[in-house]
Amino acid sequence: MSNNQEYEELKDWFLEHVDLIDGSETLRRLTTIFRNHWRGKCLLAIWRLHANGIVHRDIKDVNIVIDSTFKIKLIDFGCAAWLPETHYLTEFFGTVTYGSPEALQGTAYRGPEAEMWSLGFLLFTMVFGENLFTTMADTVQSHFVMPQGIALDSDSGSQPGCRNLILGLLQYFPLNRLTIEEVLEHPWMKDEVDFYCNEYRSAA
Repeated sequence: MSNNQEYEELKDWFLEHVDLIDGSETLRRLTTIFRNHWRGKCLLAIWRLHANGIVHRDIKDVNIVIDSTFKIKLIDFGCAAWLPETHYLTEFFGTVTYGSPEALQGTAYRGPEAEMWSLGFLLFTMVFGENLFTTMADTVQSHFVMPQGIALDSDSGSQPGCRNLILGLLQYFPLNRLTIEEVLEHPWMKDEVDFYCNEYRSAA
């Protein structure tokens, strides 16, 4: 099946503004091209927020919606905040299972780095079709016993570059995590991101 044929077939599966959970059955049928399309758009949305001094603070699958033309929208800015000059925030807002270890410990934490953890969790969900943690208890317990970081099996079915990116985001220590700029330059995403950046420049 060609990409154009698959695109037309998949369009019929969507209503306006399907989120990543509602579209999970379809996600499993998507080619790498379409999966990367969604990831690339999500990354650019987060980059634009951070570049303007804003953190979303509730990055998760249900806050990313997809319309019938495969346009991506990041929604629900109820937890969003302007970054203070220090980049430190003092209260956790968002979804516990997506929360970073430091944000859930009740101390001041750096907003962008915490958001990168949530992005890693989201990418894990998009790649593997399931959540890394499913309950609040699992999340909290794992955060307190995993300073060595998350482990992904090499036989998990994902590409080495994909695993490298996710592991770079799911680092226990905030300053060890990839930044959004480093994610945009990562070999697993760079071609897709460059394509949409060039598309944006052409439309400007």
